[in-house]
Amino acid sequence: MKRWSIGLAAAYGLMGALAGAEPSSTSRESLEGLPQKGSRFELKANPQSEQLNASLHASIEEDGARIETRGIFRIGDSPLYYHLEIDLKTRTYKATKKEVPSEWLKGQTGRKVPDYTPNAISPGYWYAEGKIITEDLPQIDLATTLNYVLWYVYTDGSIGISNVYGNCTPYNGTGQPYPVDTHWYVNSCTASYYNPWAQQINGSYYNWDWGWDDQATTTAHSLGIQPNNDGTFYYWDSYAHAGEDSYLLQVDLFLNGYQVY
Repeated sequence: MKRWSIGLAAAYGLMGALAGAEPSSTSRESLEGLPQKGSRFELKANPQSEQLNASLHASIEEDGARIETRGIFRIGDSPLYYHLEIDLKTRTYKATKKEVPSEWLKGQTGRKVPDYTPNAISPGYWYAEGKIITEDLPQIDLATTLNYVLWYVYTDGSIGISNVYGNCTPYNGTGQPYPVDTHWYVNSCTASYYNPWAQQINGSYYNWDWGWDDQATTTAHSLGIQPNNDGTFYYWDSYAHAGEDSYLLQVDLFLNGYQVY
């Protein structure tokens, strides 16, 4: 039974290829100008976007688009929290800053702001955190993948990992108002390690009760953090949305770090 009906062709015409997936009811005419499957290309900031110190790319896959971000975060800078919209037809993105919830910054209260000298060794105890969040048009968080790393930098420049952690949290129909009874679930939540210091958290989520109960909507996240010894960390993330009405899904990205001591 369809509990919430959206004019897909009309919405797709307004929204473009926001997350790259192709709803089955979309007309051929509304798909004109989309990149070909198998292509990969850089996304540029549109004139209304915040400028990000990162590179963004899109890969067109069989069931949608995968969006990838790579960058470097300097600890001591303000937390980075932005809403990301993708236009595949124009090969652009729009990043809009969001206000960071105060509860996300509790551990940072009273921490000193480190002095930063590029490429200089910065001994101490450091913390880095990232979140990638899939949300819908009302900006309800549907799936959140978290990654954090704690590490030491010794005076000789070597790095020692103190703690790593990650989790995957789906929207379960409670805690936030929502206009329909819908639920998200974790399909898998795993960690990958690419060297002694870099951790990547991979989250896969699904939903069966958004619209037609025989059609799934899915999202997949990957979020990696690699600590450096100079008061910075590298980050990389990717996400892909597929299935029913998946082109309506959008993403937020949060990055933060501080020197513990």
